[in-house]
Order: sequence, then structure tokens, then C-alpha cells
Amino acid sequence: MILVLTVLFVAAILGTSDTAFSAQDTIGADNPLSIEMTISPWASTPGEKVSLILLMRNDGLVTSMPDVTILLPEQVVPDITTIPTGTNYNYQTGGLNWQPYLEPLGGTSQIEIWLSISTAQLNEIEQSITAVVRNNGKEWSQKTSMWIGALPQAYIMFDPPQVAVGQPIRLIANASGSGPATQLWSLDDGRVVAANDPVVVFPSPGPHVVTLQITNPLGTIQVSSQIEVFAQPNASFAIEDYSTVAGSSIEFINQSGGELPLRYSWDFGDGTVSNEKNPQHRYSAAGVYRVNLSVDNAFGRNETSSFVEIGAPPAFELLVAEFEEAGNIVYGQVLTEKSTTVITWDMGDGRQYRSPDVNHIYWRPGDYVLTVTASNDFGETSVSRWIRIGHGTLRTYLPYLARWSSSDIPGIPGSITGSADGTINIGLGPQPELLPAEFAPGTTPAEELFVYINEARRLFNLRPLAYVYTLSVAAQGHADDMATHGFASHTGSDGSSPAYRLQLAGYNGGYGGEATAWGMSDSIEPVRFWLTSTSHRAIILNPAVSEVGVGYSVNFSSPNVWYWTAEFASLNLPVVGAPPPQAPIAEQAAPQLLLLGPPQSSEFILADGAKLIFSWSWNGSVIDGQRFALYLSSGGRTFQAGVLRQFQDSGQYQLSASASTLAITPGSYTWQIKLEDSNQGIVIAESPIWQVNFAHASQASTEGTPVPVSTIPPVIPPAMPPATTATLIPPPAEPTSVQQPLPISTPNPTAAP
Repeated sequence: MILVLTVLFVAAILGTSDTAFSAQDTIGADNPLSIEMTISPWASTPGEKVSLILLMRNDGLVTSMPDVTILLPEQVVPDITTIPTGTNYNYQTGGLNWQPYLEPLGGTSQIEIWLSISTAQLNEIEQSITAVVRNNGKEWSQKTSMWIGALPQAYIMFDPPQVAVGQPIRLIANASGSGPATQLWSLDDGRVVAANDPVVVFPSPGPHVVTLQITNPLGTIQVSSQIEVFAQPNASFAIEDYSTVAGSSIEFINQSGGELPLRYSWDFGDGTVSNEKNPQHRYSAAGVYRVNLSVDNAFGRNETSSFVEIGAPPAFELLVAEFEEAGNIVYGQVLTEKSTTVITWDMGDGRQYRSPDVNHIYWRPGDYVLTVTASNDFGETSVSRWIRIGHGTLRTYLPYLARWSSSDIPGIPGSITGSADGTINIGLGPQPELLPAEFAPGTTPAEELFVYINEARRLFNLRPLAYVYTLSVAAQGHADDMATHGFASHTGSDGSSPAYRLQLAGYNGGYGGEATAWGMSDSIEPVRFWLTSTSHRAIILNPAVSEVGVGYSVNFSSPNVWYWTAEFASLNLPVVGAPPPQAPIAEQAAPQLLLLGPPQSSEFILADGAKLIFSWSWNGSVIDGQRFALYLSSGGRTFQAGVLRQFQDSGQYQLSASASTLAITPGSYTWQIKLEDSNQGIVIAESPIWQVNFAHASQASTEGTPVPVSTIPPVIPPAMPPATTATLIPPPAEPTSVQQPLPISTPNPTAAP
């Protein structure tokens, strides 16, 4: 086929804009002056001249002579020969200065300035002229606009360039010049289309003339072009979705043309055919298929083809234990194909991850629904599993301990004196050292804290304190509150006081003090701290208290991770009713960069192929150009050991590296994570600095096997209610029990040598 294309260009300008534009304003009720600026014509092109008329009016009671500065755009210059008398032009600033004389009570003054247009900026068509008025110590301004551009130019293009009867064709105005511009299309059969680049259909064969009028504020030009429309068929089609999954219905949109009647023959490339005009088809298997369309009529035959890709959502294998105890790590792994782009874990307790594998801890017993979703370009596949979490070692409350037997209160040594306000003062001289104790397996950190409190009192010849369940309820509740909400205070997140929390827990005695600590992983550290703090020492060595409750909570997502609370009281102390808490004012916590693992002062063996995993949390955002950098330091040398640039919705991050690639030698190192902005070269946030020790296998400690870095729990999520899903395997029949303190006893500690 030969395309006959004749271009008829009509360069006639059908009209230009000579409309004047004016702006008028009065500034403030106490300002007697007003100014009006008129530009004619408002739209102009380089080489033309426009008229600027300024009219000022004085409605005041006294004569006025204001100073008026007219600021012109760079591409506009005044005609010096026409500047009125009393008006000056500043060549450096491009401003005109005018000082009109205005009689009172309606007096006016007017000047006309002719402006020459030198150039046009196509990206800034509309320009402003500003009049700045200064009068009696006041200054105000008035703006007006003008349009500086070029006449539109255009030629017509056709898409497709070859068209048959009844086939859609797009008319394209390949235009230049200044906008905004409008298009008006006229067809030789009398149709008029007011639209930009419209799609039309020609109902008859032969040559057809298309005329375009394109208009902008300067005027209108007209161009014409001719296209030959053929009677023989021209095959063309579009596919609704060129890439989809097997089993989905695909719609094929016929865009063919030619003299009617037309006959269609489709071959979908999978052995199936169709004679419909716009068929729908489903592919049963993945693959790339060639789709062919043949169109014929009385004048001939034409065909075309295209390809469609049929894929499938990813298949994967989920590896995860079906049972674990609360507080232990649940390891999960997904084995999937290369096409998988995203893997999402919903742990069923409110926490989610995006990773091929996870290390997760459930802190509450119960049955949880774990759902893993894998996605690729063709869809997603979800698999759900039930996980049963057993009680394990109780961490919510300290188990009940037998009350200490009654005994006479030992005498208080002369080095300890009491005062009227209850303060305990330790006299001069060496302070007894609190030594580590050995505990039976399964002893909880809270139980250890209870033992160390009584050991501290023994060092000062004070009677031991009895464990009380209700006091421990209050202590554990406050420790959990601090860990969950990431704060350290004697005032609870709900505004409660220590005395009110004891009262709320059901304790019938009098409040004797509360001691808290945070950021200490070993149970002996809080008691040592309390002994060296005057205010805390007065609480734990108070001879007037006889009972205590203890609590311990850990949350690696909180700023200080470890939180301890001890409540001191006695039935012999007066009971004072504590007021209920006032609702606290919520504050937005600042983002914090915290380390999760390996723990402080960990020891690891450098073996062949050892994989080191460093984990941290960041509760802020990460934008393009920002990165996390891992720094290791030893012997005065600091080096960057790795970089991570990916943002995680969970706020938990991991960086793994081989010990061999880091060139780590045995010894003591410190490590730190920094959030850096590589574009600005600044550090946004820094984590604390933790110590880690590396040793050869022959140098490892014989007192226990070092825990590999890869087993450090990266996530300590808050307890959340289990999620639900539509189709699941039935849960185990055993019901979930509510965790309660259980009666056990703690063996007497023996001080370590």
C-alpha cells in the first residue's frame, strides 16, 4: 500500500490579541491613594510595542506627591523617546521613577509609557509589572501582568500513518510556540472536533483533508494535511494486559479497519482460535504466547501479531516449628523460586517482617496464626500455619516464694543511723561489696533481684524482706509499663503514683518506697546501683519495711531494653489513700537508634565460614540517600564493616557479614551503628557503643559454649492479640490458659568466690 500524504500549509494569522489589561487597587482604609495600571495589548511578541498607562488618584484632604517606582521584566524596556517629563529610567535596576502631583479630594495624574518587547521566555510566558508607591513613610505595591510569547506553529501527524475504513486514527498536532493553546479540527465531511489530538474514524475510502486551527493569546494559525484511507483491510489490535497469570481472562481489543464486511481469525498461540471481533481468552499454563490476527474482506487480506506473557504466582515451602515455648526464638524460613520479589511474614501477634527468614519471639503463651505471603510480578501466594506457644519459664510475674520465718530484727550497727524523714545514712569507712550469687537453673531475673535485695540488707545487718504477691503485681506492672512505652519514671504512663499502684493491686499495708532501674541486663546491677545512690539506698535499707515485690521486663524495641522495679512496704506502716492518676499528656517520642544484638560484652569464636549478624532498631523513617553504617573499633583503629540502605516497616534491621571478609583478629572490639546521609555528608543518629569479643576456637572460654551471633534474638515484639485469617487449619484442641503466678520455691543463694 502507498500512503498518499499531501500537506497544505496555511500560514495565515487569523487574528491577534489587542485586548488591554488593567489592575486597580487601594491599600488600606486609611490610605487615600489608589493606582490603576493598564497594558495594551495584554499579549505581545518580541519586536512589538505595548502601552503602559498609570493613573493615580488622591481621595485625601491634602495634596500628595508620592514616589512611584515601576519595576519592569528583564525582556521589557521603555521607549526612552516617549518617557513623560518628570519620569526617570534607571538603567541598572530596570525601574522607572515617577512622582505625580495629586490635588486633594479626587485629584488624578496619568502617564503613558511605551514599552518594547525584546525577548520571550517560553517557560515563563506571563510576566509581572510592579508599581511600588511610597507616601508619608508608608510603602505598598500593586502588580499587573502581561503575556509575552510567540505565535503557535504546527504540522499534522497521523497515528497510525496508514489507515483503513473504520479504523481508529489519532490526529496529532505537532505544535510549537507559546501556550496555552487550543486545537480545533475540521474534517472534509463536515465534522468539527474541539479537542487536543483526537481519535477519529473515516467511514469511506479515498483521500481525506484534515484542517487544524491552533490558537494562543497572540492569535490563530491554520494548517491542513491529506491522508489516503484504504478499502482493503488493515489488521491491528491491543491487549488489555500483556503480562498476567494463568487462568485470568484476557480481553483482546480489535482496532482493525477496512471496507465492510470484515472477517476475523484469531490464533492465541496455545492451539485455540476464535472468529469473534473482540474475544476473551484464558491461558491454562504459564509461558510466552504469540497471538496472531488475520482480517480479510472483498479487497484483500492483512494480518498482525503480538506477544503475551502468562506467569504464575510464586510457589514456596514454609519451614517453621509448630510448637515453641514463650520467650524462645521461633525460626522461620521460606524456600521459593527466583521470580519472588517480596516475602511478608505476619506473626499473628501484631508484628510483621519483609524477609526470606525471620527470628521471632512470642512472649505470651497461646495459639497464633502465622501467615506468609510471597509476591512476584504475576500475583501473590499466602500460606497460614498454627503455632502453639507454651508457658515455658514464667516471666510475667515472679512465682510465689514462701514467706520468710519470723525472727527478731537484728540490731542496727552504729555506722547506720536513721533520721526523722526516714533517710538511711551509711557512715564513713569501706562499704560491703555485693558479690554475684549462684542460682539454680530456671531461676527468673525477678527472683534473682529479690535475693540480691535481701543480700544487700544482710550486709548491713538488716532483717530480710518477705516476698508479697500483690506487691509483685504492682512491681511487674510498672516494669512492663516502662518497657512497653519506653520511659523511665516513678510515674506510670497513665499518670499513676507508686502508692496508688500498690493500692490498685490490693495491698493492705503502707507504702514504703519504690526503686527502679533500667539499661542493666544482670540482676545484680540494679541493686549495686541502688546501694550507691543516696535516695535509693534509703529505700532498700529502710528498717521500717518488712515486705517487697519485684518485677522485671525486657523489650529490645525500647530505648533501655531492661527494666527493673522493686516495691517496698509493710503492714505496720500507715495506709494513706493515694489519689487516682490524672490522664497524662501524650508526647511524641523522638526516633532512637538502639542496638539489639549481639549483647553487650558477648564472646564469639572465629571459625571458618563464621557468619556474624548485627541487629538494631530504628523507629524513624529512612529516605533516599540515607544509610545505616556498621563501625568496628579496636586498638585505636575504627573501620566501616558494612552498609545497609533498605527501609524496614518493622523498624528492625540486620546486617550479616563473614568473619573472613571483615579481617577480624582475636581481641576486644566495640561496635556502633550510625544513620548517615550520604548526600549531605552528615550523621543523623548514632547508637550506643557496645563491646564484643572475638577468639579462636582454642581460646574460647571453657565455662560455657559461646552463643553464635546468628542466634541473638533481633526482635522483642509487644504482645498483641492473634490475627485472624479466612481459611486456616483448625487450631489444637487444648485451650489457651491465662498465665498466673505458680507456687515454687527458690534455693538459698551461695556467693560466688
